[in-house]
Formats: sequence, structure tokens, C-alpha cells
Amino acid sequence: MNNKVIVLGKVKTTNPDGSNIGSTFPLGASTSAKQDTQTTLLQGIAGLVPSQYDYIAMTYTGDNLTGVVFKVGGSNGTIVATLTLDYTGAVLNSVTKS
Repeated sequence: MNNKVIVLGKVKTTNPDGSNIGSTFPLGASTSAKQDTQTTLLQGIAGLVPSQYDYIAMTYTGDNLTGVVFKVGGSNGTIVATLTLDYTGAVLNSVTKS
């Protein structure tokens, strides 16, 4: 009888004595290429958010979020960053930080 064990994202098929028969990636497994793409995306998103803020004001046009203002010092505080979001219909085209 074979046992299946999940180890670091791989499915390993082992013999009853624990010896390895073989291993395959499960469907949808995270590969290094996927991880690199996700890391790059997260770094880009993280670069849009200032390191310090204690208040966020958001503006909408219809159902679309079109502006985000980050402040230090509450609602009447100093603006530290502004994000402007541009859409075509409901599709987000770009985010600009100023």
C-alpha cells in the first residue's frame, strides 16, 4: 500500500517503509516562476502605499474607486501620498501615485 504525504507543496508517494517512489507537483502548484511574478506584483503594490499614515480618504466615481489620499495626523492632517485610479468602464487601467 502506498501513502501520499504533502511536503513543501509536492505530493510524495512513499513506500510503507518511508522510501520515496517518486514525486509530482499537484495541479495548480506554486512554481518558482509563479512565485517570482507574485512577488513582483506585491512589491509594486507595496510601493504605492506610504510607509507611514494614520488616515485614508477614498473617493468614488460610480462604483469605481478613483482616488485614495493617505494622511498623517488624522482627517485634517498632512497628505503623505495620493493615488489616482484610471478606468475604462469597470476595468482598472492604471494607478498613479503622487
